[in-house]
Amino acid sequence: MKKPAKKKGANPRICEDVIMSTLLMPITLPNTEALRTAATLAVIDAFDRGLTREAFIDMLNCSNELHNYLSRIRTIQAMHNMQKEGVLSEEVLTKAFDDLVKYSQAARSVMVRYVSVVQKCPTAADNVH
Repeated sequence: MKKPAKKKGANPRICEDVIMSTLLMPITLPNTEALRTAATLAVIDAFDRGLTREAFIDMLNCSNELHNYLSRIRTIQAMHNMQKEGVLSEEVLTKAFDDLVKYSQAARSVMVRYVSVVQKCPTAADNVH
């Protein structure tokens, strides 16, 4: 991985040492939430520090991928626990799937609202005086 390019110099607003030490924690079930938080803070830090668009997108993609894998760890562990308890059934899985679709639809609706707000922001071609 190459060093991220910066548009301009900027001081960090978030403690980068804490982000780094958290990201270096072992990937275990108890650490998943701290790791997900650190990944999000790393993206915010990248924005604050003024990385180029390409470097910021790379960082965002990496954070999303880490979030995804850590979520899968939590899901697999929960399913494993349910299986051991004898409560994992087709009905339970179907309900979980249906619930996830509903949650995804709600999250997508929020994202659509955000994008519609962004679309209303002035562009460089707009005369804002």
